[in-house]
Amino acid sequence: MSRIDDLIAEHCPNGASYRSLTDVAEYVRGITYNKGNEQADGPVSVLRANNISLASNTLNFFDVKRVSGSVRVRDEY
Repeated sequence: MSRIDDLIAEHCPNGASYRSLTDVAEYVRGITYNKGNEQADGPVSVLRANNISLASNTLNFFDVKRVSGSVRVRDEY
């Protein structure tokens, strides 16, 4: 059983309907920032391409970057 199947069994004992990702989320291409904008306690968390594992269809939250509030981030981001 996959991790997703385990989570569904644990949190949705009556099952869960499957929906396309585009039905529940919107893809927005990333922000641009300089390495100097990275801050350990910055207010903006950034998922990058290396946070996505296509092999296992999972997100890795172990190396999420944080950037300063001076980085321009539009509301939809």
